[in-house]
Amino acid sequence: REWQELYTPTTVEDRRTLSKQNDFFASQRKLSPRLKLRVETVKPPKEEQTSRESGEQEELEQLEVLEALRKCAADHVLLIGNPGSGKSASLERLLWEEADKALKNSDAQIPVLVKLRRCTGTIEGLIRDFFNRHQLVLEVTDIELLLNQRKLLLLLDGLNELPEAFRIKISNFRDQYRYTTSMIISTRDLSVG
Repeated sequence: REWQELYTPTTVEDRRTLSKQNDFFASQRKLSPRLKLRVETVKPPKEEQTSRESGEQEELEQLEVLEALRKCAADHVLLIGNPGSGKSASLERLLWEEADKALKNSDAQIPVLVKLRRCTGTIEGLIRDFFNRHQLVLEVTDIELLLNQRKLLLLLDGLNELPEAFRIKISNFRDQYRYTTSMIISTRDLSVG
C-alpha cells in the first residue's frame, strides 16, 4: 500500500526526430499511469540466412515493461539496463502487483523477490529468507516442492551483483527449474556470462 502512494512513474526516452518524439509521447499517454517504461522485444526473422540476403529487418514488438515481464516470464526473462534505468523498481512493482493477485486468486503464482547480491549459500536459502522476512516460515524442502509445482514467480534482482563464487550455482539452479518455475532476472550488462 505504501508503494502505491510513493511510486514515481518514469519513462524511457530515446533519440528520435521531433515528429517521432511527438508520436512517441502520444503513445505514452495510452499506457498505464503506474509504470511508463517501455521495452522492445526483438524477434529475429524465421530464417536468418534468407533475411540477411534479402535485407529484411528484425521484427520489433513494443510493450510496457510490466506487461512484457508477465507475458514472457514462463520462458524466462533477462531484463538488461543501465544503472538507474528502473530494473529493480520494475521488479518491486511487479512483486507488489502479483502479490495482490495471489491474495485474490489461490491459483496465481506466488512472487518472490531475491536480491542476488545477498547470496552466501543457495538460491533456495535466499527464497527461504524472503518468506521468513514476510512471516512465513518454510523449510528448503517446502521451497523445492513449490519450485517443482510451478507455484513461484521468481524475480532475481542483480545478476551482475552476484558474488563470483555463486555464478555456477545460479546457472545450475536455472537449469534445474527451467521448466517448472517462471523467472525474471535483472542485470546491468551481459558480461557476467
